[in-house]
Amino acid sequence: MPRKKETRGRKVIYNTERRKRLAHQKQVSKFHKKWMTSFTFRFHNVNDEEVINKLNSVPNKVDYVRQLILQDIKKH
Repeated sequence: MPRKKETRGRKVIYNTERRKRLAHQKQVSKFHKKWMTSFTFRFHNVNDEEVINKLNSVPNKVDYVRQLILQDIKKH
């Protein structure tokens, strides 16, 4: 594996593997910013214990929540 070269503290030239990985991460980040929306939820361990247990029992939490929302949309 090639070693990275330093140029008197001004700039670090990375090996090609690292450049590819950083370029890939940048593309993924760009895709997520353009096409994805993220939500974060917090539940109280005591008050919402039933909700937490149900979500932990479901193999795909995102799909489960999505289906519940779609069902609610169809009702109303």
